[in-house]
Amino acid sequence: MVTSSWIYTDKDIYLYRKYEEFQKESLSLDQLKDRKLKRTQAAVKQRKQNFLKEYMKNKCIATSCHNLEIKELTFKSWLKNDNQLKKDYERIHSL
Repeated sequence: MVTSSWIYTDKDIYLYRKYEEFQKESLSLDQLKDRKLKRTQAAVKQRKQNFLKEYMKNKCIATSCHNLEIKELTFKSWLKNDNQLKKDYERIHSL
């Protein structure tokens, strides 16, 4: 059985190796980018509200997702896991 040399049982060795490898990176600070979208609860809640507003305008999930740069799978996941969003969506959909 072959095991990787990257698998550690000692956290300190892992962290040492991680920072050792990190030092080899040659990216300058201006090349580092933050995440495109924040994943805080407030930011996600705002995206959900933006989706509902957009959906109210055009009544098309695909168009709303495209306009807001949200994946349709993300919207479906929201719908599955957020009962309030589901109620609001169904209310708008029935108009």
